[in-house]
Formats: sequence, structure tokens, C-alpha cells
Amino acid sequence: MNKLVLTWTLTLATQLATAANLTREQAIQRAEQYVIENGYTNAPRSQIKQDPDRESLVFTTEIKKELAMRFNTLRPKAIGATLEKGRHRPQEWAVAFDYVSPRFSEVCRIVVMNPDGSEPYMEHVDGNRRYFKGK
Repeated sequence: MNKLVLTWTLTLATQLATAANLTREQAIQRAEQYVIENGYTNAPRSQIKQDPDRESLVFTTEIKKELAMRFNTLRPKAIGATLEKGRHRPQEWAVAFDYVSPRFSEVCRIVVMNPDGSEPYMEHVDGNRRYFKGK
């Protein structure tokens, strides 16, 4: 009886954890929201968060200057997304965005988040556009 209860409990816990993971479409939607809310697109200031997330590698301590550097650097629609082993987590979503400037046609920016969509951040290292395109 105890083995049955333990098996059922483990099965339920696994199903609940899996059910909490975002689908590819949900991860893309969450990342697209992230790039708008954090000032990377040409969205109006009213759509940007009061306290945008800071990047890990920036050249200013002033958020207004950081937002000015970010403004209209990325296209608002994702070009691809993968759920795979991450650099810092066992598994993570990586959602790619094209730069607006044609100078950066071979690379893209990556929004990374947990499988459930929590703790999103902008990866400071560019991604390979060919790897993400269409994923």
C-alpha cells in the first residue's frame, strides 16, 4: 500500500511540474512581452515597466541612459525558441529576437527563462541567428 501511495504521489508531482511548464507559444509570448516591457523595441514609453530589468553587462548606472541605448534595438516578434539544457539551469527556454539594424544580421538577442516562464532575463551574449531561425 505504501509503495502504491508513493508511486502515485511521485507521478502526480511529476505531472504537476510538467503541467506548469510553458508551451513553446507561451514562452514566445512571455519573451515578446519581456522585450516590450523592458524597452528593447520601439514601443511607447507607456508600455515600458516603471522599473525595467537591468542587464548584467551595461555601461551606465542610470536606467534612463540604459533605456535610451536599448530603444528600438530589437524587433518585437521572436524568430525562434528552444527548451533545452541551459548554461546556468538544468533546463530553460531561450527565445531569440532579431536586431533592428541590418549590421547584426548573423546574430540575435536571447531572452532566457525557466521552463515555467519565471525569472526571465536578457542574455548578454548574442545568439547565432541561423541556430534559432524557425525553431
